[in-house]
Order: sequence, then C-alpha cells, then structure tokens
Amino acid sequence: MTLPSLPEQLTSQYAALISRDVNWGDMDAAHHVNNTVYIRWAEAARIAFWEASGAKFSHNHGPVLARISAKYIFPVTFPDRVWMGCRVMEGPAEGFHLETLIVSERHQRAACLVSASGVLFDYQHQHKLPFDPQLAGLFQEAQIRLMGQAASQGW
Repeated sequence: MTLPSLPEQLTSQYAALISRDVNWGDMDAAHHVNNTVYIRWAEAARIAFWEASGAKFSHNHGPVLARISAKYIFPVTFPDRVWMGCRVMEGPAEGFHLETLIVSERHQRAACLVSASGVLFDYQHQHKLPFDPQLAGLFQEAQIRLMGQAASQGW
C-alpha cells in the first residue's frame, strides 16, 4: 500500500501503520470526535501491530489490558481520515507496553497519543501468565521491520 504524505513523527517513530475514515457518527455534541473513538482506533492499531508481529494467541490465552491512557492533542472532525501506528515502550517485565500515535490526514498533525499496558492472561483458569520473552522479541523485530510501513487492514 502506498501511504499518503504523513507527518514524519508518525512515519519515523511508529510501525505497522493503519488508517480509518472518520465517520459523522464518531463526533459528539461538540462536533469533534468523541474521546472513546480514539481508544477504539488505538485498539485497532494494537491488533494490527500484534498480527504483523506474528504473535500467536489461542482461545485459552491472550493479551488483556491493564491500563490505558490518552493524551488528546488536536480535535479531529468529519470529514477526515486518521492514520495510526504503534511502538513498543519499555514497560514492566511481566507485560507489554505499547504506544499508539493517531494523526489527522487532513490537518497533517498529531491528534492523540494512547498508551496501553497489559499482560498475557489465561482465560480458562482466570489468571495472569508470565510474559513470554519470545513475544517481546517478536514485538521488537516487528517494530524495526515495519517502522513507517503500512500493516494489513484486512480484518
């Protein structure tokens, strides 16, 4: 996929880039995208990053968010298209910590920075699993390989 012109902050520091159209229904009464929509967009970016890394999860275990925060930088409005990418941040040894930057294509600027931390979880037995160092390696390799590159958006 050929990427449009995007801010260097995104293309030089974030990996596995994906995009989403801003829908009219994404806006709130203040006529800008509702804060919860940014969290959903960041989730889509994390999933794209995980899939691009080759990380495999089963029906019995997988990632669970422990903490998420968003720094709202610029209000996005309809019509627009947002682009986002992830990068691995240093985090606790027992889990993962990813940061997602969301930018406005129309305004060519950062709109939101989302930080998410989590753990691997055993759904069947309802407990946290030790974080697999191999998974951390897959994330690091994907970040290098996909820096500034588009990820699959087929899901």
